Amino acid sequence: MVEQIVPATNRVGGTLDVYIPDRNAILDRGIRKTGEPRQEILDYIAESGMLSYQSIYDALVKRNSFDRVALHYSNGEHISPKGGERALYVYQPNVDGIGWFYSSASVPRERVHFDTTKPDRAQRIQYLIDSVEALAKIR
Repeated sequence: MVEQIVPATNRVGGTLDVYIPDRNAILDRGIRKTGEPRQEILDYIAESGMLSYQSIYDALVKRNSFDRVALHYSNGEHISPKGGERALYVYQPNVDGIGWFYSSASVPRERVHFDTTKPDRAQRIQYLIDSVEALAKIR
């Protein structure tokens, strides 16, 4: 999927900090558990979730809109960006409320989406990246 992301022609510049839930956050609030699932199954699902989230980071790096894209792990809560920081993050309060958000000094908190009408995963992700780039240009 990442190989299908086209490098930006109009760069945003600066740094984008990407926060994805760590393994414990996914285990605690990112998996719907029924019955008594074995730990190795839960571990596999948590690892798969982290890799899926990391693929968005990889796509942003490949897009090359920002001078720097930094990956951080979080507890899945809302991020309050530090002065001048632009943050894209996964908010994961529970298994039913997982979503991506963008936040900066100019954009306090904005939910960003994938275009689920597109049949191709790369096109869906490109929509999210386009949204992040547009929000990052707001001063």
